[in-house]
Amino acid sequence: MSQIRSHSPPARLLVLAAALSSACVLDYTVGNTPQLTATDGADDESSTAAPEPAVCGDGVVGGDEACDDANDVSDDGCDRDCRQTALVEWTRKDHGVLWGIIGLDVAVDPAGRIVVVGEDNNMAFVMVLDPSGSLVWRRDVPNGARQFTTFTGVTVDEEGRIFAAGDGGVAGAGAPILHAFGPEGATLWTFEEPLAGVGDGIRALALGDGGLYSVGSELQGDDSQDLVVRRHDPATGAVAWKVNHGDDGRIDATGVAVSGSAVAAVGFVGRDEDLFWHSLVVVLDQDGAPLWSQEEDAGVWSGVAAIGDGDLLLAGHGDHDDDGRYRAALRRVGPDGAEVWRFTGDAPEEGFDDVVVGADETIVAVGTSRIADTQGTYSFARHLTGDGMPTWISYFSKSDALRETAKGVDFGPGFAVAAGYWDAPADPVEGSPSHMWVRRFAVH
Repeated sequence: MSQIRSHSPPARLLVLAAALSSACVLDYTVGNTPQLTATDGADDESSTAAPEPAVCGDGVVGGDEACDDANDVSDDGCDRDCRQTALVEWTRKDHGVLWGIIGLDVAVDPAGRIVVVGEDNNMAFVMVLDPSGSLVWRRDVPNGARQFTTFTGVTVDEEGRIFAAGDGGVAGAGAPILHAFGPEGATLWTFEEPLAGVGDGIRALALGDGGLYSVGSELQGDDSQDLVVRRHDPATGAVAWKVNHGDDGRIDATGVAVSGSAVAAVGFVGRDEDLFWHSLVVVLDQDGAPLWSQEEDAGVWSGVAAIGDGDLLLAGHGDHDDDGRYRAALRRVGPDGAEVWRFTGDAPEEGFDDVVVGADETIVAVGTSRIADTQGTYSFARHLTGDGMPTWISYFSKSDALRETAKGVDFGPGFAVAAGYWDAPADPVEGSPSHMWVRRFAVH
């Protein structure tokens, strides 16, 4: 297949490594000048002179400007081109050593604390930050007899219990892992399965209807790979039911959500005879019985969220243009799978990695895009309304000297928070480490 599989879980070096601490830097946004309105500094109504052309940076909203806050700071709600963007409250950077640290998912607990999970030198971790981004506590999961462990999904219940899931394994074998932690970091229970096929593991978690749902992939004897959904008891981790969905292809599971009375799992299918991936959504009832599934001709679903009264919001990238380049895609579907609307980004080789929906159907999706003719990638966050209308986009960095990836996003009270990682492909040191970032946006 010619498509670059950039949405699969990150490759890791399967070697034993000691857990090493990482340095953290908090970058706080400056230049938070209040946005002026269109009438600020306007001429007297009696003037008959022709209006002057809009000048970005003069503090007056005019022409096709969405805003003008009289500065060129891009992260204060209005960028240097007078387009509305996010108000970035802070960015936390944890610098890795050796193979590095990567943030793979994020959630917000009932107290507004930020929970980040990922991998640090082949060891899974869960990290809790206070609302200002400072570390409250961190727990690492020892590898034991395995060469690696990683957490790729996290969710938090109303009691503040943290559920973190991923996989652990050795060269040539893997298995799902799922851990529960108390609000202050105490281990409550652990669910693990024996080592089996390469790629076996859990990719995402969701809570609903008194159950904890996990989605992952499982290698089969014929070298195909199934999508697997499990319902767990949140009190013990015990599996109430397990459903496999598969055919002769290899399915990578990426996300799960509970919407109304349905459980939706998403991912993508690859087959040897096909040129591109096929985006996939599988919907079950809460007893595990299949309701419906959809597979598209090309694309990847990387995340899913509940929206409205039983609807689903699918996030990833869609079909390809004549040059084989894909674009970011969001698709809202009803309880029966019928399309309500679809949003397609305008930048080539751009895809969403995760999506979250607020109570008022406010949408924030995070993603990653390539920089043409370079090794560089950049991350972004996009804000949309419930009917699919984009309102702002925020870029984390756009440097061809960096490879930056967004992996998770969640809402807190009055904010959204995203997490991911970056490295420097141009660094002459072979095996330069990855570094984790966490960024908080104001959302009202």
